[in-house]
Amino acid sequence: MPRYSDLNLNFIKHPNTRDVLKRYDLDAVKNAVRNLVKCNRGEKLFKPNFGGSIRGLLFENISNTDSELLKRKWNELLLMYEPRAIIDRLDITTENNEMYILLYLSLKETPEVQFTLPIAVERVR
Repeated sequence: MPRYSDLNLNFIKHPNTRDVLKRYDLDAVKNAVRNLVKCNRGEKLFKPNFGGSIRGLLFENISNTDSELLKRKWNELLLMYEPRAIIDRLDITTENNEMYILLYLSLKETPEVQFTLPIAVERVR
């Protein structure tokens, strides 16, 4: 039996029931963390602190110190809005107008379950 479940935000329909498919367990946590990090602060109504605001970092020179501060800030966000996961390590690389973030996470209830979550951010204009 699945422990966690969330909606599949691709809104793919179930072939028989025609209802939106769900994501379970690890996929649900990955989806929630990705949404939290990619959302800008103030974008979600009635939750002004929700979001990792990574688009604002797109043209910044990120050092190891900045990476550690960002990891601490995002762990605080996860604690508040997504307590199922903890960021163990954060790697950021930038090229041209793109930023690649690789999050190494573990589940809070079962720390032996570790996973990586790649996130790419690019300038669209």
